[in-house]
Amino acid sequence: MFPPFKVEGSTQFLMVQLPSRDAPNYQPVLTLLKQHSFQLDALMRAWFLRDKNGVLNFLARHKQTLEKLGAQFTDNFKQKTAILEECSFDVIATEENDASYRMEIRLSRPLIPLENDIRQAILRGQNYIEKNGKITLLPPDKTKAIEQLQQQITGETTRDFSPSASLRVSKAQLADIDGSMETLNIRWKAPESWIACTAALRNQGRLTAAPLPKDLEQRLRGYQLLGTAWLYHLYRFGLGGILADEMGLGKTVQAIAFLSAIKSKNNTRPSLIIAPASLLENWRRELLQFAPQLRVFINHGNMRISSEQSDNYDVIVTSYGTLNRDAALWQNLIFDCMIADEAQHVKNRRTQSAQTLKDIHAKGHFLLTGTPIENTLEDLRGLFEFILPGLLKPIPRHATTEERKWWDVRHRELAAPYILRRRKRDVAPELPQKIEQTLFCTLEPKQSSLYARALDTSRNELLKVQLEGASQNKLRMAAFTELLRLRQVCAEPRLLDDKLQPGDSSKLRAFREILDEAQDNGDRVLLFSQFTSVLAYIRGYLDKDNIPYCYLDGKTQNRQAECDRFNNDGSIPVFLISLKAGGTGLNLTGASIVIHYDPWWNPAAEAQATDRAHRIGQTKIVTSIKLIASDTVEEKVLSLQKSKSELLESLFEESAHATAVFDLSTLQSLFA
Repeated sequence: MFPPFKVEGSTQFLMVQLPSRDAPNYQPVLTLLKQHSFQLDALMRAWFLRDKNGVLNFLARHKQTLEKLGAQFTDNFKQKTAILEECSFDVIATEENDASYRMEIRLSRPLIPLENDIRQAILRGQNYIEKNGKITLLPPDKTKAIEQLQQQITGETTRDFSPSASLRVSKAQLADIDGSMETLNIRWKAPESWIACTAALRNQGRLTAAPLPKDLEQRLRGYQLLGTAWLYHLYRFGLGGILADEMGLGKTVQAIAFLSAIKSKNNTRPSLIIAPASLLENWRRELLQFAPQLRVFINHGNMRISSEQSDNYDVIVTSYGTLNRDAALWQNLIFDCMIADEAQHVKNRRTQSAQTLKDIHAKGHFLLTGTPIENTLEDLRGLFEFILPGLLKPIPRHATTEERKWWDVRHRELAAPYILRRRKRDVAPELPQKIEQTLFCTLEPKQSSLYARALDTSRNELLKVQLEGASQNKLRMAAFTELLRLRQVCAEPRLLDDKLQPGDSSKLRAFREILDEAQDNGDRVLLFSQFTSVLAYIRGYLDKDNIPYCYLDGKTQNRQAECDRFNNDGSIPVFLISLKAGGTGLNLTGASIVIHYDPWWNPAAEAQATDRAHRIGQTKIVTSIKLIASDTVEEKVLSLQKSKSELLESLFEESAHATAVFDLSTLQSLFA
C-alpha cells in the first residue's frame, strides 16, 4: 500500500497534493502529473490542471492509476464528479453450428443510444462524451481492448474501434481468443462447449485420456499418452494439429494409438496415412505391432485400392508419390482422419502433394514432423493451409514492414495451441539415455529388381558349388561371398549396377531425411558403414549438396585430428566412419544421433560403435538408428539375431574361424 495523497476538484479542474518526498509513490505521481500538463502552484503547494478537456481526458485515462498510487478523492470531488460514468461493454458468445460461434460485442444497455457519439469521439482522439447532462468517460484501455479483440477475430489490422460488432469465430480461433480475453480484461461468459474445447488446449493437464486398448495403454510412456490424448481432443472437436516431437520420441506410435482410439468408437470410415515411400514398411510393421486389431492396406506399387474396397479397411497407408498418381481416387472418398508423416513434404503449398492433400476430405487433418517449425513462418503458413485452412490469413500484399511483423506475431499466437512439441530433454526423466530404433527401408523399384536378380544368381551359384561336391568349408565361403553381394545391393545398389541413380537407393533416401531433420533440430550425426565403397557414394551426395562432413577409414592418417575437428566445429553436421576403423577408441560426444547404415550383426560391436557418442561427456540423449532393408537378407539376419545371437557375433568376421563355427544350414536359410 502506498501512502495516501489528496485529490480535489471537479469536471473543470484538478488539484493534487503530493505525498512526502521520501514516499515510494512520490516520484511516480509527480512524473504522471508533469506528463499531463499539471502546473505547480507554489503558494498552495499543490499541482493544478485547469482545463475541462484536459481534466476529462486525464480522468478517463488515469483515474484508476491515481487510485493504485494511493489517491484519496475528497468528498467534494466525488460530489462534483457524480455526473461522470465509465463506458462498459458486454461480450456474448453463442454456438452457431459445429464449426463456428457468433461473438456479439456491444455497449452496456444504458449506453447503447450513445454508440455513434462514442465512435466519433474515439476517432477524434477524445476520451469522453458529454450528452443529456451526463459525461461518459471512455477509458482508452477499455476501448483499445475492444478494438484489439475485433482486429484479432477479423484479422483486419487497420480496423477502427467500433462500440458494437457481430463477428463469426471459427473453432480454430477459440483457444487464441480465450487467452486474450484475460489479458484484455473484458468481462464475458463462454458457452460450455467453448470451455470444453479450449480448457485442455491451454492446460494439457486437463486433457481427457483417449480410449485405448488396455495392453496398448500399458506400453506407452506418460508423454506418449498425453500426445495421444491431445490428438484425440483435437479430433473430437473437429480440429487438426501438428505433432512435432523431436526425433526418437515415438510420433508414429502416438499416431497409431490415436487411430486405435478413433476406431474404438466404432467409426466406419477408414483413416488415411501419407508417408515417404521409404517409411511405408515401417508404418505397416508398427501398425501390426501396436494395433493388430486394425485392418491395414498399403496402397503402393502394384497394390492399389478401389473406392469400393476402402470401407473394408480401418487404415489406408500410401506414399506421397502414389497419392499424386491416385488423386482422382482420393477425391471420391471421405476419410475419418488423415495423417501426413514427415510434414516437410507439404510445407510448400505450391507442390503437387500439398495441392492433392488439400483436396482430400477428412474430419481431422494432422501432421507429424520432428522438424522445428516455429522459426520458419512461411513453412508454418503452408502447413496450416492443410490442417486448419483459413486460420492463418494471407498477409496483405502491400503490408508495411511493421504490419508484416504484426502478422508474424499473430500467426505464431494462432498456431501455438495446435502444435505439440516435446524435446528429449523435456521428457528425459521418462527416457533411457540411449534410444534404439530400427528403421525398415522398402527397396526402390530398380533396387528391388536388382536384388531379385542377385538373389537368383546367388542361389544358382550355391547350388552349382554344392553339385560339384564341395566341402562344407568351401560351401560356407561361397555362401559368404554371395551374402556379401546381397548386402551390397541393400546398402548401395550402384555397387553392382553403376547405371542406377542416387534415387534408386532406399537407404540413401532414408539417410537424407534423417540428416535434414537432425540439422533442423541442431543434432549431429555419426554414420557407420562396413563398406568404404558405400561411404564413397554418401560422400558424393554430401559434396553435391555442399554439406560439410568429417571422414575416417583405415587409411586416415591422423584419426584424432579428424575427431577433434568434428567435436570442436558445430557447423559440421555428419561424420562418416568405417566401422572397422572407428568402431572403438574414439570419443565423439559432439553427435547425438548414430546411424548404422549396414548393420553389424554382432550386437556388441554395434553397441561399441554407438558408444562413440554415448559416453561420459555427452549432454544429450543419444538416438541409435539401424537401417534395415525390408524383405531382404538383412531382415532375416535381424530375426536370427534374437534366437542365435551367439553365432551371429561372428557372422561377418572375415576369418576362417568365423566361417567354421557358423552352422551351414543356418547360413543357407538366409537365401531361402
